[in-house]
Amino acid sequence: MSWTQEDSYWSRPFDWHDELLQFVRIQGEEINREQWMFMVTTKIGFTPQSDNIVNRLRIAWKALRFRHPDIALEVHGSEKRYYPVYNDQSLETWCNETFRVETECSSAEDFFTQHRCAAPLANATFHWVPTTSEFALVSAHVLWDGRGGISMVHEFLSTLENPVLPPVFDGAEAKNLVPSLDAVIGMPDKPKPEWEEKADEILRQYVAAQPSIGLLPPGDPKAKALPAEMKRTKIVLSPEIAKSLREATWKQNITISTAVQTAAIMALVDVNNRDSQPENFVAWSFFDLRKSLPPPFNGPEHAPSVRLGCIPMVSKAHSSWSEISKTVDQLNRTPWNMKESDNMFVRQSLNRKSLNMFKAVASQPPELQPPPQSEPFISSMGILEDYIKHDYGPFSVANVEILIQSITPVICLHFWSWRGSLHLSVSYNVAFYTSDDVQRYLTILKDTMQRNLLSFLSVPDE
Repeated sequence: MSWTQEDSYWSRPFDWHDELLQFVRIQGEEINREQWMFMVTTKIGFTPQSDNIVNRLRIAWKALRFRHPDIALEVHGSEKRYYPVYNDQSLETWCNETFRVETECSSAEDFFTQHRCAAPLANATFHWVPTTSEFALVSAHVLWDGRGGISMVHEFLSTLENPVLPPVFDGAEAKNLVPSLDAVIGMPDKPKPEWEEKADEILRQYVAAQPSIGLLPPGDPKAKALPAEMKRTKIVLSPEIAKSLREATWKQNITISTAVQTAAIMALVDVNNRDSQPENFVAWSFFDLRKSLPPPFNGPEHAPSVRLGCIPMVSKAHSSWSEISKTVDQLNRTPWNMKESDNMFVRQSLNRKSLNMFKAVASQPPELQPPPQSEPFISSMGILEDYIKHDYGPFSVANVEILIQSITPVICLHFWSWRGSLHLSVSYNVAFYTSDDVQRYLTILKDTMQRNLLSFLSVPDE
C-alpha cells in the first residue's frame, strides 16, 4: 500500500479501510450526496495588518499543499492519486477549484446546512465565510478522519502565520505524501488465522445483538424518507461544570468519554419511552490509532490521513449507569499498542469482513433489507488544545466546531473540550428529525450525565 510514481502522478491502492469508507461514501451517489463528509470550522480574529485576509488565506492554502500534498488527493476507482505541482498554472487551477469565499452564508454553520453535494474526486476544499471570519475545511472521510481534520486546522494556521511558496515547482512535495496505515505498521499480505478468527467473533457478536435501540422508534416511516439538508444542535457546559464532571469520573474510575457515551445510550431509552424498544445498543466505536504509532506517524506531519480503529459496541440499553459504563469503559480501554496486542492487525481483517457483510446486505431486495439504523455514532475529539493553539502570530482562534454530513437517520454525536468547556454536538438530517427532537435527546443526555456524576461527588472517598 505504498505510493508509487506513474507517468504524471503518484498513486496507491485502497487498503480495506479505504474500501470500507469509500463504500459508505458512495451510498448517496445517485442523489449527489456524500455520507460522512467531514467538516471542521474555525472562527479566527486578526489584527489590522491582516486586512487583505482573503489573499493571505489563499496563499496559505497554496502553501499548505506543499507541506501536505494529501489535501489535493483524488480518488479514482479503488486508488488514491496525487498530481504534483510543476508550474504556476496547475497550482492556480487547483486553488481556484478548491478555495472558495462563501459570501451568501451568514456563518460556517449556515454553510454546513447548504453544502449537500459530493465531491466527485473526494478532494479537500477550503471555505472562507467573511461575515463571521470563519473558515471550514471539508473532506471526504476516505481521505481524512476527524482527529486528522482537527490537526489540519493547526497545520493551516501555522502556515497562515508565514505563508511562503517554494521557489520552484518541481513536484518534490510528493515526498510528503502520507503512507497508508498498513504500510506504517508493516501489515503482512496474508492475515494470520487467529486474526481472521477474532474478526469473525467480533462480527458474530455484532450481528447477534441486533437490532439496536435508536433515536427513531422501530418501524417509524420517517426512517425511509429521502435525505434533506443537515443541521446541528449543541450544548456547551461551562468550565466549572465540566471540571466537576471530570472530577466525578475520576472518582468512578472512568473517563469523560465513557461518561458521555453511557449517557448517550441511556438517553435513547428515556427519549423514546416505549415498551417495544430493542434491548441492546449496537453501534461502531471509533479509536484514534495515532497515539499507538511511533513518531513521526503520530504527529501533525501525518494529519491528513485515516488512522481509525473501529470495533462494535454492544451494551444492554436498559441497564443501570454503573453496568453500562462498565461495558463502555472496558471497550474504551481496548489496547492498540502493537507490543500489547494484535488488534492493529485484526483491524484489517475486521474491515474486510465488515465491508463484505455490508455489501451483501445492500445487494438484497429492499423488502429483505433491515430497517435503517438510527442509533447515534459517537466520537470523542478530545481536548482540542492538544492539537490547536489559541494564537498563531497575528491570528487568534475563538472557536472550533466539528460537523459531519449524514444521509441516513443515524445522528453524529461529537464531543470535545475547548477552553475548559465541554461541547456536546449533534449533526443530523432534517428529513428524519426536527430540531426539537434532537434538542430533547441532547438535553436528556446532559441531564443523565450530570445526575449520575455530580451526585457522586457528594459520596465521601472510602
